[in-house]
Amino acid sequence: MTLPQNEPNSKGVSAGLRSALAALLVFYWLGYEVHASIFWGALAGVAMGRIVYWLELKDEPAPDLIYDEDSLEEVAIDRRRQKKVYARHHRQRRKNPVTALGLDRLAFWKR
Repeated sequence: MTLPQNEPNSKGVSAGLRSALAALLVFYWLGYEVHASIFWGALAGVAMGRIVYWLELKDEPAPDLIYDEDSLEEVAIDRRRQKKVYARHHRQRRKNPVTALGLDRLAFWKR
């Protein structure tokens, strides 16, 4: 299975593999053991691959939503209905001293 050429993921993978090989050779040339140079090379490759992938991502703007007049009216009606329900609930909580002080939220008070 091959990755498409111009995808950010494929660019990240190819850059990660190249940098992993380069780091592996540099660490081996500096005198590190084979296992350590493989580890640090793999770590450098993963880091470089993620960085290139992140840099290649394009932020697509969200498409503009087109509303027709009927849907705008429905949204306005729903908002008005929610305001009425909230106001009614707020008035009921304000009248009750237990809920006004927040005592209904205590666990031992409910028992």
